Amino acid sequence: MAHVTKFTMAAVGNMTNHYSREADDMKPRKNINIDRSKTHLNYNLAPERNVSQVEFIRQRIQEVKCQKRSDVKVMCDWVITAPKDLPADKEQQFFQSSYNFLQKKYGAENVVSAYVHKDETTPHLHFAFVPVTLDKKKGFAKVSAKEVLSRSALQSFHKDLQKHLEKDLGCRVNVLNEATKAGNMTVPELKKATAAAVIEKGQEAMASLAAASRKLDENMRKIDLHKHVEKSYGFFGSDVVKLQAAEYKTMTERAVAAGAWGKYYKAAEQLYEKLQGDTVQKLQKELDEEADKSYEKDKIIAELQRTNKELQEQLQTFQSALEQEPTAAEIIRAKQKEIVQEKEYTRIMAYKPYSEFVTSATDIFYAEMQKQLKKGVSVENIDYKKVAAAMLSEHGPATVLDTLRKHGKMSMQEASKTLSAARSMSRGISRGISRGLGLEI
Repeated sequence: MAHVTKFTMAAVGNMTNHYSREADDMKPRKNINIDRSKTHLNYNLAPERNVSQVEFIRQRIQEVKCQKRSDVKVMCDWVITAPKDLPADKEQQFFQSSYNFLQKKYGAENVVSAYVHKDETTPHLHFAFVPVTLDKKKGFAKVSAKEVLSRSALQSFHKDLQKHLEKDLGCRVNVLNEATKAGNMTVPELKKATAAAVIEKGQEAMASLAAASRKLDENMRKIDLHKHVEKSYGFFGSDVVKLQAAEYKTMTERAVAAGAWGKYYKAAEQLYEKLQGDTVQKLQKELDEEADKSYEKDKIIAELQRTNKELQEQLQTFQSALEQEPTAAEIIRAKQKEIVQEKEYTRIMAYKPYSEFVTSATDIFYAEMQKQLKKGVSVENIDYKKVAAAMLSEHGPATVLDTLRKHGKMSMQEASKTLSAARSMSRGISRGISRGLGLEI
């Protein structure tokens, strides 16, 4: 069985700590029962990297288009649970095969981690990945959990996974069950389906007990009849009395057993009623909690919208006042510019390549800017022609143009102009070198 969850950037830290069992994950979590004596049995199927899981996510979303909103889902997590009837010697192969299926489906370059947890109630795999897809209209890669995990994709997921696993393992693998036959369910939907299944099984058991109870009632009526015959006609022939006495003894033994079964039936009936009541109450409580959370979330959004509107009004008033004080306005604009440049400086200097080899266009872009900043060039005076020329030495014009637009925040016109100047610069350098060597161009 499998289910998927999406996470914003604010939530990935806690989740990645949980995957790798970092120190921050020592505190107890709701619905999680971790046996620390088995934690050493956990393992990661994904390649080990020289950066943390969170840093990998940050780097990956910088490489593709990702909207700068706090509610953007930058990581998804498929939890694949080993079926209860899976042979023990097939478990490791089951998780490896599941990983291969997921890696191929979502791209090896997007895999954050793939930890198998053996220290919880049931062995399971956490396959975490950045949801990257191709924008078919514009032709570039982007982060979009909504498109990657579309309804149609989720509906076919379990069937595709089961087909892959059975082909790979060579045996029946029960990924599909009553809760997943109709496609991937949300947690509330899954809880409803589970509760309904429990109640249905209880009803079947009660129907069987009711049939047994009716049979016992019939036997009890026969016993009462024999008691009556013996008391009324016991003074007749001894053969008749002995026969009825033998039957009476047999039926008395049955009566004792019937009494025991009657008590059992009564206890089972009470247990079923309690189970049904507890299940319904628990489900209702959980649904009420979900509704409360949704209500609270709506309240918070409404409050934020109101606050934002007030701030916009205050800003307009402030700007109107500034227009009447040109000197003050100039000072504030200069300060704002300084703050923006400081943030940009920090962003540029914080960039680190994936490896010690600076090869990608993005790596070269940031390396050249860092080089200029270390020489004392201010952020606003960075020579992007040199940056583009450095990239052209390793990559084609289309890649350079795309990198300038994405990481240099340039318009198409600005990026094209910078690229043209960089190509002229590169040709000029080549001519100078050739003349110095006495070569004709």
